[in-house]
Amino acid sequence: MHPSSPDRQRLKVESARRLGDLIRTEILRGRYAAGDLLPSEAEFSDCYGVGRNVVRGALDLLRRDGYVIRRQGRGTFVVSKHRVHDLTSGGGIAREFPGRAQRVLTRFVEVLECRAERIVAERLQVPQGTCCIVATYETQVDREPYSVATSYLPRDRVAAAFDTDLEGEWLGDWFMVLSELGLSPGHLELQMEAVAADEHLAATLHVAVGAPLLRFERLLLDDRGRPLDFGFSRCRSDRVLVRAALSGSDCSDPTERARD
Repeated sequence: MHPSSPDRQRLKVESARRLGDLIRTEILRGRYAAGDLLPSEAEFSDCYGVGRNVVRGALDLLRRDGYVIRRQGRGTFVVSKHRVHDLTSGGGIAREFPGRAQRVLTRFVEVLECRAERIVAERLQVPQGTCCIVATYETQVDREPYSVATSYLPRDRVAAAFDTDLEGEWLGDWFMVLSELGLSPGHLELQMEAVAADEHLAATLHVAVGAPLLRFERLLLDDRGRPLDFGFSRCRSDRVLVRAALSGSDCSDPTERARD
């Protein structure tokens, strides 16, 4: 039995998507760096044993996702600006640039004191109404917008550190700023979801209204196991690749764990 026309079209699209995933992985793992010329359609076709229409479809998907650009008469070039954020090692995006933290910049928008609302108090394990420091800041990578974040910190645990003037720009990410202030980040808990950019975030992060962002909810403990920082950040989804490594029981079926 031969597939119908809709089925053939679907198989063609799925073939292009599969090939696109393979080429995307090679880009993200460094086989092709930003600025590199990719192999020709004919070379990809021979390498993967697929038709040139499939290769063309795969490259078109990568172009739409911001990984490559086609230059007339010259070929297809890598332009991806994705940054790998390895959650396994903890810490911020500056970890991905060892020895080159100057490529990451934190700019403080506002730092003020407030009283801990219920959820903030619960997460920081302090009484409701406790004085907290609230910091709103933006992170840039290579001078391009990467994320916008808000952090809540218990005033009594960070008082000495936050006597420092946090106005303006600091080299490195939020975790590096905390370390520079003499605080000792330890265990990190993260929760992630996809959200859409509102008008303010769109203008700040240089994306379209409604563009997908990654929203992280963060709880950071200090080296003594006490909550140090509870906050939220929203990152450009076209600039970040989240990676984590799990092992043993971490990889078991969550439905099985739920029944235990």
